Parts: sequence; C-alpha cells; structure tokens
Amino acid sequence: MYVFLTEQGRNLQGKLEPLAIEVNALSMQSSSDEDIQTTRKVLLRIIENLAADEAQNGLAERKMLSTRKLGGLVSRSTAAK
Repeated sequence: MYVFLTEQGRNLQGKLEPLAIEVNALSMQSSSDEDIQTTRKVLLRIIENLAADEAQNGLAERKMLSTRKLGGLVSRSTAAK
C-alpha cells in the first residue's frame, strides 16, 4: 500500500515533522536505548495481533467484535457524553 500526501499535506509537513521529532525526543528522554527497542518491539507485536484479529472479522464463530468495530463503538460512546 502506498500513501501520498496531498498538496495541503505537503504544505503542513514542514511544520508538523519538526514537532513530531520534538515530541518523540521528549517522550523518550529518560529511557535507555534498550528500553526504547523493547517498547517498539512490543508495540509492533500488539499491532500485528490487532491486525490478525481484524483479519478474522468475518468468522461466524467470532465471540467478540473486531478491534476496529469495538474501537468505533468506544469512540461513538465517548463522543456522545
């Protein structure tokens, strides 16, 4: 899958990219390189698990909503409050 920025997105890139770099540096400032690598590895595993769950969405024996549908319900529920 390829994602391309629109003209508006390209115009914002110069402003937002430095902010993202700053936030990333700030969020990791007291963490060791080893901790950062472990965290990234765990987060990637979580993403893989959620993607696998999403891929099984159409199974009839499914007992629980997909993470995407569940997230949508939570979002709508909190937005209504």
